[in-house]
Amino acid sequence: MMDGKFEINKLQEQLKRDPFEKYDEYEKRIRDIKAVNIAKGTLEEENYDDDYGFCYIKIEWYGINSVEKLKSEYFFCMISRKNLNGDVDFNEKYDISCKFMAVGEKVYIDNESLNISINGENYKIYCVNLYRQAFESNEEFKARITTIKHIPVGRIKFNKNNYDIKTSSIILNSEWSTIREVNVPKSYGLFAIINNVTIKEICERNVEYILYGKLMIIDKMISIDMGSLFIMFEDKPMEIFSVCLNDIDFYSKSKFEDNIKSISTISAGKVRLSPSKYDFENLNFSVDVIWKKWASIFVSDLCSFSIKASKDDASILYKGGCVYDVYINFEVNEDGISVDSIETITFNKSIKLQYEIQSSEVVVSPIIDNGSSNDIDFGMGLNLMRYISDKGKYGYMDSSKRKILIEPKYDYIGSFYEGVARININDDWGFINLNGDMVIEPTFTMVKDFHEGLAAFSIKKFGVKKWGYVNLSGKIVIEAKYSEAGDFYNGIASVKLQGFFMSKKNIYISKTGKVVNYKKMLTAK
Repeated sequence: MMDGKFEINKLQEQLKRDPFEKYDEYEKRIRDIKAVNIAKGTLEEENYDDDYGFCYIKIEWYGINSVEKLKSEYFFCMISRKNLNGDVDFNEKYDISCKFMAVGEKVYIDNESLNISINGENYKIYCVNLYRQAFESNEEFKARITTIKHIPVGRIKFNKNNYDIKTSSIILNSEWSTIREVNVPKSYGLFAIINNVTIKEICERNVEYILYGKLMIIDKMISIDMGSLFIMFEDKPMEIFSVCLNDIDFYSKSKFEDNIKSISTISAGKVRLSPSKYDFENLNFSVDVIWKKWASIFVSDLCSFSIKASKDDASILYKGGCVYDVYINFEVNEDGISVDSIETITFNKSIKLQYEIQSSEVVVSPIIDNGSSNDIDFGMGLNLMRYISDKGKYGYMDSSKRKILIEPKYDYIGSFYEGVARININDDWGFINLNGDMVIEPTFTMVKDFHEGLAAFSIKKFGVKKWGYVNLSGKIVIEAKYSEAGDFYNGIASVKLQGFFMSKKNIYISKTGKVVNYKKMLTAK
């Protein structure tokens, strides 16, 4: 045991090099020292995963001055209850042991030998060291980061209302919570592909699952490998996919290609059938389409959507529900990702969606579904194009029908995000919806586009511009007190505070305005 001062002093003497000892003899002697207790470890209950066994450890090192300290802030072990000898006491301080290695006259902890003793059994401790070491090359650093075992990168929850039985896919409610050195790649959401029996069981449990992932290096920044995500369900890993369309965010090219194929199982938008648009002579059914945000970049040059259907089939499809999901089948090639085909899946069959490629002379933005049902009636089948009248006023028109949709009466109008667009009237800013209705009155000095249900706005206080956040209902949810305010992404926004006698301070806040402590983000629920 290392509890007493006597034992610590004895170990420190043992780790010193004798003046008559050759360096190779010294290094061998240090390697041959049996593992000794060098710290106490406490298991952090709030992040213990009973299914997978992952648990972070808080370590209190003994004061052994002759040993170089480990430059790592994160340690964990794998102790699932199935291989655990007895129960875990999260209030207990367990012995941590290790062996040593010497280089010259310096002694270091042998990371690979770190163990924690719980109920008489030793469990290996893994170090998450995210700092580049002295004389470590870029390639060595990358290789070391990618060999770190899976660590928690967030939490997800299943909602049966997000399940698509036609393709066995489910969109997940997710919250990223990574350690501060790790970047989260841009993603439009997470999803899984699960049969209806299993998903029913998962939803009935109504619990939150820890999301695991591996790390990689992108442009000298540590990032999550989006092809490594999984959760544990019934002692088995369940793969989690991401609506992430950039291959740079995947360590494995094959994983990226598999992910893109899987994206074809989630809805890219909605088609709506109207009896008035059925062509009896050609048995052709023109349909209106509203695209989801993530899919819009791939269909910006497509128009005139239709399906082939007999009169009887068309009647059945209309009676069975006039709105159906539409899916994109992607093709991955050397030039990137392209649309291979588009289909709509009804309650009884899959039907290929036919389309035309519109002229590149007119720049068109497809109607985008951002989750608001109020947008669908107005937006179906329209291709929005912003234009300026001869009086210099802004509005929107349907480029395919050359029909004015929103009268040109604004000094400026932005693009639609989450069903609304920012407008300017006499230097004041507000928002309108796709119907052209004013949803947030123009009372702000400046506004930014909506992201995740919130938009940054600024007003002047005592002649100084201050930023806050407003929701889609026009309610100010975070008061204007910041000198700068960024968009929300994965539930977090970067803002800056500035006082009268201080420089700008960059902080991060949640959607409630609470300051986010990056050191605690990993364990935040």
